[in-house]
Amino acid sequence: MAKSVPPNGIDVKQSRKTLRVTFRIAEREIRLLSYERLDIICPPSIGEHPEAGKHGGFWMELRDSRDRVLFHRVLDNPLGDSVEVHSPDGKIERVFGAAKENVFDVLLPDDSRSTIIALIGESLEPVTERKEQPTAARELARFNIPEGIKGSATEIEGGSNDHI
Repeated sequence: MAKSVPPNGIDVKQSRKTLRVTFRIAEREIRLLSYERLDIICPPSIGEHPEAGKHGGFWMELRDSRDRVLFHRVLDNPLGDSVEVHSPDGKIERVFGAAKENVFDVLLPDDSRSTIIALIGESLEPVTERKEQPTAARELARFNIPEGIKGSATEIEGGSNDHI
């Protein structure tokens, strides 16, 4: 398990540079589709850093060459297999369905110490297809930080992730 530097990573503070990465989840696989470096202030991470093996949900981590967590970004279920349904009486319920494909962006600080982007989560298997209840989150995939200002999966060395 990666060593974490509490509570919110290694002094990434308010980064004035942002790395926008676009991912695609389909058929229990995640791929990095594209990236772009932006001259904008990266939104901060809110809350304490969740821990793999202890917490549930999904989040991205930026890690350094020693596999230490520099930053995390909590994700709203990237599988796209559920929606909130609001009824007129104010009741809110989550309804699950089949997930075919989901594409989403993540904004991360563009920090020169970062070498890895890791996806931490419960499973890439949609809830409706899981045979067991979700367990604590674990590393599902990792990607090398791409070089250059902008690029697509075909330009990224390897063009895919390392599955865990």
